[in-house]
Amino acid sequence: MSYNGIGLQTPRGSGTSGYVQKNLADKRFQGYRKKRDREQENEERKEARAKQLKSRRSAGGEIEEHERRRRVEIKCAELRDRLEDEEVDDDEIDKQVAELREKLRRNDRKEGEEEKEDGKKEDGEKEDGDKKADDTNPQSH
Repeated sequence: MSYNGIGLQTPRGSGTSGYVQKNLADKRFQGYRKKRDREQENEERKEARAKQLKSRRSAGGEIEEHERRRRVEIKCAELRDRLEDEEVDDDEIDKQVAELREKLRRNDRKEGEEEKEDGKKEDGEKEDGDKKADDTNPQSH
């Protein structure tokens, strides 16, 4: 009467029918363990996702800075090509390109600072709007 090596070889003399039942008491604790494992896996996934989003956000500023520098260099290359087509002296070309590069970098820095200030002002306006919404709520008093 054994099944896969589980149970009695023979029910004779055991006072039982030899019927094998599964242990339901053990299953109850297995469920808790599995639930704990699932919760831990979900927590690890959330942490990994948060880390991934954080790295994406931090890369955004670097990408924008790279694009600004790239635009400056494109304009400098266009000026260099145009001056070379006009057969201007190499020293004069280098001088004009350096001046243009410096001018464009200064302008980009100013624009970048203005964008940061605008972002701070917009955040401040949103906070003021939230305060007004709380003042008009009769349940908050």
